[in-house]
Amino acid sequence: KPLVLDFTLKRIINKTNIPMKRIVLLLMAVLAMGSEINAQTRFEKAKVAIRNYLRENLDDYKSYEPVRYSKLDSLFTSIEDDFSFNVEFDRVHNCTQRLKELGLDLSVNESDERIDRMIASANSILAQIEAEPNKYVVGAATNFKLQKIELESLKRYNSYLKKAMDNFKPKFVGWKMKHKFRSKNTYGGTTLGEYLFEFDKNIKVINMKYIEE
Repeated sequence: KPLVLDFTLKRIINKTNIPMKRIVLLLMAVLAMGSEINAQTRFEKAKVAIRNYLRENLDDYKSYEPVRYSKLDSLFTSIEDDFSFNVEFDRVHNCTQRLKELGLDLSVNESDERIDRMIASANSILAQIEAEPNKYVVGAATNFKLQKIELESLKRYNSYLKKAMDNFKPKFVGWKMKHKFRSKNTYGGTTLGEYLFEFDKNIKVINMKYIEE
């Protein structure tokens, strides 16, 4: 195809004596115009899809009054919806909860440096307990051993979580648009709200989320 296009351009130049640079600029303008028309068509199609969706889901569609629409943007998958991320996140979260029960308060995004310091501290205390067991209450060694086990697990799960985050690649799944409108609720009162509408690739509404002000 590039060879055919190149040959065609040469024929146009030979017949019209129009400089190659000007022809390329004209072609770019035509392509840009086509892209703009497609974007405008998608925008209008999204507005129609929103109205159809609201017609089926509003309490009183007759009271529906559009206020404004945002531009139509691309919709990509979110890491919060990624299976691997959620598995590793749950492991880290559950581990921090067990550590909390053992007397240690750590966050989900705890640094390896702090975890290493806490492991070193647990090892030091365990060594002291082993050297002078009579100075410590019964069960102290068990508690610090469990802390050490959970801290080592947390560090390992953190590395898995970071790997899942690094491996995540957003994928294009459709479109999204914000829309603000007025309508009456089931009690007859008029409400004003802004919502995020998500569409599939064919611009069919798949989700509607209220946007907190």
